Amino acid sequence: MWLYLSLLKSKMMADNNKSMSSIFEGVKQTYHETLQPEMNDMLVPYLRDFTIEKLGPFVEVLHEYILLFVAVEENIYEEDYIDIKDKLLRDYLYVYIDDWFEEEDTDIVMNIAGDLPPEILNIHSVPLWMMAYKILREKQTGEGRL
Repeated sequence: MWLYLSLLKSKMMADNNKSMSSIFEGVKQTYHETLQPEMNDMLVPYLRDFTIEKLGPFVEVLHEYILLFVAVEENIYEEDYIDIKDKLLRDYLYVYIDDWFEEEDTDIVMNIAGDLPPEILNIHSVPLWMMAYKILREKQTGEGRL
């Protein structure tokens, strides 16, 4: 339930033009890495190609991934510690989805996550969510352009 409420809060804050830092205040600034213009040029058309029915679940799962995986600080002194910030987002998101969701619920999101460009790393997860949500809202309301 708290994940759903957190998603609603994040959506409302994004709708009211709050900053990424405000929306994802519990996530290290490392994961708020600004997307380079060439990444924007690549991602905007990629995300716009998806329907509301496909983009909506992606926005939800990415939000959950950020809160449950990215925001959780691991002990850097643990023997099995892996610094994920510079790892491919699609690989880690794909594993997260595969581990936590039923197969019939994941096809749409797995396709989007699996096809994310390799330049998109975990450090880009927060701005990617912001972009995906803005495009989703644009599709839902028929307003604005990124």
